[in-house]
Amino acid sequence: MISNEINDIVEKISLEFVMLDFDDENEVLSILSILKKVSKAVSNYSDNTQEKVDNCIKIINNINNISPEEKAVEIDKISISITDIQQNLKKINQSQNYLYKSDDKFEEKSENILKEKVHETEQSDMGLNHPGSLPEHLDEHMFAQFLVHQGDVLPKIEELILEIENTNSPEAITQLRRSIHTLKGEAGFLNLIEVESVCHKTEDILESKDALSDIDTYLSVKDWLENTFSYYKGIGEQPANLSITKNRFEIEKKEIVNDIAIEKKNTRFEILESINVNSKRLDRMLDMIGELVIAESILSQSKEIIELNSPDLNRNISVMDKITRELQEIGLSLRMLPVKSTFQKMSRIVRDLSKKSGKDIIFSMKGEDTELDKNVVDKIGDPLLHIIRNAVDHGIESPEERTQKQKKSKAKIEMRAYQKGGNIHIEIEDDGNGIDTNKVRDHAIKNKLIHHDLILNEQELINLIFEPGFSTADKITDISGRGVGMDVVKNSIDDLKGSIAVNSILGKGCLFNISIPLTLAIIDGMVIRVGLERYIIPTLSIITSNKLENNQISTVMNKGRSINIQGELLPLFSLRDIFESESYEKSSDELVVVVEEDEYKAALIVDELIGKQQIVIKSLGEGIKNIVGISGGAIMSDGLVGLIIDVGALIKMASNR
Repeated sequence: MISNEINDIVEKISLEFVMLDFDDENEVLSILSILKKVSKAVSNYSDNTQEKVDNCIKIINNINNISPEEKAVEIDKISISITDIQQNLKKINQSQNYLYKSDDKFEEKSENILKEKVHETEQSDMGLNHPGSLPEHLDEHMFAQFLVHQGDVLPKIEELILEIENTNSPEAITQLRRSIHTLKGEAGFLNLIEVESVCHKTEDILESKDALSDIDTYLSVKDWLENTFSYYKGIGEQPANLSITKNRFEIEKKEIVNDIAIEKKNTRFEILESINVNSKRLDRMLDMIGELVIAESILSQSKEIIELNSPDLNRNISVMDKITRELQEIGLSLRMLPVKSTFQKMSRIVRDLSKKSGKDIIFSMKGEDTELDKNVVDKIGDPLLHIIRNAVDHGIESPEERTQKQKKSKAKIEMRAYQKGGNIHIEIEDDGNGIDTNKVRDHAIKNKLIHHDLILNEQELINLIFEPGFSTADKITDISGRGVGMDVVKNSIDDLKGSIAVNSILGKGCLFNISIPLTLAIIDGMVIRVGLERYIIPTLSIITSNKLENNQISTVMNKGRSINIQGELLPLFSLRDIFESESYEKSSDELVVVVEEDEYKAALIVDELIGKQQIVIKSLGEGIKNIVGISGGAIMSDGLVGLIIDVGALIKMASNR
């Protein structure tokens, strides 16, 4: 029996011990039997684990022969001993490289590979390709764990390489050398000879005085490793051999001035364990948490519970509500990932495209730790790539053009992420030439996208770039200009229930602002009544609410109404009119709710504010999923359905009317 199996058994004992009835002879005998097996299994451990297990056995055997007061003390001793045993086993699992033989099976675990992260993977689906053969004492599961781990290692290596190029940081050189050195050791352990050789030669270059001379070499190594590991996973073809020799750089033996000083500053890193979980299992868990929230809400607000008015029952329900909220927050956080990895990919793309196009571009990032749902992070990469490609190809001028315009020869592209209201905003800004709307109009007419007599304002002309097949490229390049791209961007963002806006100043630059809702399964919402129906407004979109006073209302050009709220004139819309609600006696005290989305504000007339509530978002189904102004549905506390208002779409629809 190996130590992690023993730890699982002790964990089970710990849970069962809490509910153990010492007067039940069968339960006591069962616990004793398991403890005796554990005692035998840990007999060859050098610490005091067996002693503590045997002490627990001794106490349990004598537990019914002592007074109730003494029994309580002895039970506490057992609990403490079980905790100590668990800690001992945890230390053993962390420190040992070799696990013990059981049933003629022998497993050897490499501490080098497992010391940072432990991964769970579906081995049967991977179809691994080892270039030679694994050592006899290792199995394919170990190889799979190594490959999964590289999904975290390689992006970090690329980040360090780009940091070295931009800052010449000695610390980044040191960290990169350590990463390559660790990878070399792990590859050697798994008999990956080619990877070990490439890492060894790269390490030699990093230790030389010319470590900063050729960043392209390091990026080539990273790309080769990425392709090689993909092939090992059974994806794609085996890449060609990578030739790296120590003679690539002339390494002088004399003392180096401005030595980069490698082993110079010791940096402490927090090492966190993580587990790769099948996304379907995670989705299922979040669905169940959502159902739990609904069930708890229905229970706590049921008529029978309210009529009982029991202080003890209300207190217990309050505790349940707190636990449910914490559980949902933890569950939802499991799906959240920082956009840093996506931004980092854009950094590499800008670098490569700038070299290919002969344009000198500085790329910077802000807010890369902003978190998004994993599904959104996975899908946002392609739209960002299209925008970046167009910025480099169409937006940024050549160094000569920039000099003629008295602009800095080095262009800038900045990518930012931040949260505002209920949305995440991602902005891509460049200081290039901007969008020439006259040129846009000419191309749109030429491509028969608009009629030549149609009059459009500046913003409407800019929005034509999102039309299918639109392109202002004079020639096709391998960067962009194939007549596709920006329409794909808009469609992808629409699929994410988001929006994209473009601001441009000719000769100064361009700003793309992508707004994406936090696609969480559970939100805080304000439940309102309009006529006979109940709706939910996300609380993040609500600014304030007030009683509606007629003297606040005015009419604009006999077309629409507006209302003065704290000195600000806002468009006023009646949800009763928008949703054509069924007849219902109007409340004598109508209310107005002020909402904001994408910097647009409006005031909505409602009949009643029912109260704030946690809402589990449910899809409306294929037949009615595209209702303008409605983003989904929710099961209310009485089991009936309420509709969730899409504030941004509602304001646009009402304004158009």
